[in-house]
Amino acid sequence: MAACNNNCEIRGKWKENILPIHYLVDADRYSDVMFSPNGEYLSLLRNGQLYIKKLNSNNEELDDSLHYKQLTNSSLHPIGLASGYGGGVYCWSPDSKSIIFVCNIEPKTIPSDFTNPSLVTMEKVQGMETKCMLDIASYPLQVGGIYKVDINKGGLPMLLCENRDLSKRTIFTPRAWSTGLENEIIVTCHSDEILEDRYSIQCVKVNNLNNTVVGKTFAIPKEWDLQSDIIFHPTNQKYAACIVWRKPYMQWDSSYVLVIKSKLECSLFDVCDKEDLMEFAYLPIKKTVDEENTKGVLCAQVQFSPNGEFLSYITDEFSDNEQLVIVPFVAEQVDREFFTPNYPFKPFVLNSNKSVAVQPWVTGSYFYSWLTNDTLVSVKNNMGIYNLEIIKLKLGHESKQVIDYSTNTILGGYVGYYSQVRGFGDKFVCNFSNFETNSTNFLCKVDLEKLSLTSTKVLTRNGFEFDENIKKQLSPPIVIEYPLSSCDEMKGKAILYLSNNNKEKSSYKTLEDILNDSEARNLPSIFYIHGGPNGLSFDSFSPFTQYFTSRGYLVVCVNYRGSYGFGRKYRQCLNGNWGVFDALDSCDAFKYLNETLQILDPSKSVILGGSAGGYTVSNVMARYPNVFAAGVNICGVADLQITKNIHTLESHYYKRLIGPLNEETKHIYEDRSPINHASKICKPILVLHGEKDEVVPIEQTFTLVNRIPSTTPCSFLSYKGAGHVLYMSGMVLKDLLPRVDYFLQQQLKF
Repeated sequence: MAACNNNCEIRGKWKENILPIHYLVDADRYSDVMFSPNGEYLSLLRNGQLYIKKLNSNNEELDDSLHYKQLTNSSLHPIGLASGYGGGVYCWSPDSKSIIFVCNIEPKTIPSDFTNPSLVTMEKVQGMETKCMLDIASYPLQVGGIYKVDINKGGLPMLLCENRDLSKRTIFTPRAWSTGLENEIIVTCHSDEILEDRYSIQCVKVNNLNNTVVGKTFAIPKEWDLQSDIIFHPTNQKYAACIVWRKPYMQWDSSYVLVIKSKLECSLFDVCDKEDLMEFAYLPIKKTVDEENTKGVLCAQVQFSPNGEFLSYITDEFSDNEQLVIVPFVAEQVDREFFTPNYPFKPFVLNSNKSVAVQPWVTGSYFYSWLTNDTLVSVKNNMGIYNLEIIKLKLGHESKQVIDYSTNTILGGYVGYYSQVRGFGDKFVCNFSNFETNSTNFLCKVDLEKLSLTSTKVLTRNGFEFDENIKKQLSPPIVIEYPLSSCDEMKGKAILYLSNNNKEKSSYKTLEDILNDSEARNLPSIFYIHGGPNGLSFDSFSPFTQYFTSRGYLVVCVNYRGSYGFGRKYRQCLNGNWGVFDALDSCDAFKYLNETLQILDPSKSVILGGSAGGYTVSNVMARYPNVFAAGVNICGVADLQITKNIHTLESHYYKRLIGPLNEETKHIYEDRSPINHASKICKPILVLHGEKDEVVPIEQTFTLVNRIPSTTPCSFLSYKGAGHVLYMSGMVLKDLLPRVDYFLQQQLKF
């Protein structure tokens, strides 16, 4: 590939005000802000390091006279933003004296040149200087174990639970609980090290006085292969709850809230390794799931209220959309209702025309939080546009039962997958982002009576704060629906972004704005296909989107059938149809904008995607070669039969998306694998991959590229040291975005 310049030539009518790339990708990475249990501290992650800061004496806002205190060293104990799709990589101890965290790389195996998260290595690749970053997002996620660090004593963290098999690499979602005794805590985490192709719950009792550790493996019933988000009751250690499901289902296909009770008058920890000394109950009560899974439901994000009198979780049992459910949890009532067969169970459902935001891949992340015993804050999703609501429960006088509720929207924007909503009294912290706001962590205070936001304070910002001139160049989301050629019952979903790049006029805000502008015709376009494949394109700040809209492209983020956030029926469409519906719906989106609305230049329309999105790109380029003028495949799946490197959570995912792999179905896997159709790719294609990709091995891409005809313009580049999700690394993006831009300039003459 020829060399390109980061300041690519400005094209078309966009003569000035092009957004510099450093505005879009240069940023520290802050995440996982939370309160200490006593409300005296805020903690957060910054570039894989743990920091805390004290609130002022009134516990209302930060004491700006104090600096953040760093608790961990990234070169010794790097903390990841996620581990094996596990969110919530650290937690506070119940006494607020220490923090428990996941170390992503076992200290003794850290490379000698791994000195900090911004380490950059340089190499010359095909005539171009390529920047590659060995950072927490790109380095293979080898999880060394669970550690505890005291916030006041200092010193090296204490190892609580070690992962001895780094090939498994999945330890995630640490949680800490009180045993009722001073200086003693219980730590739980999830792991796939002990059990083959299954998760286990590891429990560790820690004595803070003599630093002794006693570990056990939780005896969850063997019928459940996977579980997440275990929580102990805040006041009665006899009870706990978690989410469980079995293979080949994914959590959003069919899962349950498992309520666990000790049969003895003791803490669950004392009997947790003995299944016969525990009782188990399930929500939903009925556990019937037929072969087609028409009766299965999603359950996610189980929590207790602060006083333990209510249990809450998200489910689509009562609606096509995900809704929040509140269940009374008084000990005597629980014993009578949960553990008595066929007892009539009546949860309270907070019905809404919007879905409660949920992302089951990222265990340990919460999109809602209890503030008080009758008030919650929750993230809602409507067609990929997010907002934050405060919820007030009306309780019955004679029983701990919810009889009604009221809500008020207090904040619009997206709350990140890895950044949790955390509440404490009349305050909460959340990660906020929309098209014109970089990912920002806020401390918010609310009026609990008026259900209104009274103050917000910026804690951290992942990148620049844009001035008004820059904001006028940023493109707001425009949600559209479009007809599907293979389905009359549903419509496809997409979000459009287009900037007019004019200082005097804000960018297009509605589809009518585009249609009414005679100059908004013959638009070059990039159709972005999200990953997952059950993922979602949503309204948040995107360096990719704003980079290309500021350079003249209409960016179309396709939410094909199977995308999350549009209801269960829409999501389940992809089961058995991956490689079919995602490709068809992407082509239908192009057809609608090009033929019906007539706003595209088809000779300058591109399809681009990463991971599962890259798989769709290759499929479309091979099966429908006359639709898009070019394609960009980033770390895309190429051979569906190679599954040996898939981690535990997704080890049976393909069985839902395609079907079980056997001699009778092998031809389906072969037919839907892009490597077997690469010879049909005849339009220009750019292929990018990380050399350290452990999710989609780079060897798949080698095979794909080698089978593309020599007559097809094809450029391939591998990034040294980079892992699967290339666009999570700012340093890689600094090379990737201009490289894609330059490739499209050369091939599409734009």
